[in-house]
Amino acid sequence: MKKIIALILALAMTFSVAGAYWFDDTKYSKNQEAIELLYELGIIEGYGNREFGPKDNLTRAQACALLVRALVPDHDIYKSYDENFTDVNYNDWYRIYVDTAYRNDYVNGYGNGQFGPQDKVTYAQFATMLTNILGYEADKLSGKWPNNVLNVAHSLDMFTNTSIINYLPNDAITREDAAQMIYNAMDCA
Repeated sequence: MKKIIALILALAMTFSVAGAYWFDDTKYSKNQEAIELLYELGIIEGYGNREFGPKDNLTRAQACALLVRALVPDHDIYKSYDENFTDVNYNDWYRIYVDTAYRNDYVNGYGNGQFGPQDKVTYAQFATMLTNILGYEADKLSGKWPNNVLNVAHSLDMFTNTSIINYLPNDAITREDAAQMIYNAMDCA
C-alpha cells in the first residue's frame, strides 16, 4: 500500500504545473503543497470560485469526505439505506462519506442518534479518525483519550508542519492543518 501511495504522490507531483495555484487563498499557506497535491488527487475540494478556506474550521461532514476520499477504495464507498443518524439526510452531499466512515468504524455519532455534520472537528478528534483509518483502533489503545491517540499521532509525525503547537488538542482544526495531516498520514499507510 505504501508503495502505491508513494507512486501516486510522485506522479501527481510530476504532472503538477510549477507556480500554478489551484486556490487563490492558499498562496501563502504553509500547507499549500499538501492542499494542492490532495486537490490534484481528488481528495479535497474547495468552496468554488477558487476558494479553499485554509483558515476555516473543518466540520465533521467535511472530515468524513476528506478521510474517505483519501484512504478508502472507491468500490467501498457507498450510501446506506439505513438511517444511522437523524441529522444526516439521504440527499445530503456528505451522506455517502458519513455512511462509509461510520460503517468502517472511523467515526461515531454522539450516541443520541445525532452525528453533528456541521459541528467543528478538534485536532484530537481528527487524529482519532486518522489513527482509526490507519488501523490503530483508537478505542483499544492503552491510556486515556485523547493522550493515547495524540501519542500515536506524534509518533507517526502526523502533526508535522501543522499549527497544533499553537492550539490545544480540543481546539477546532483548520482545513489547512487537516489537509497536512492527511498528507502526512499517507506516508504511514
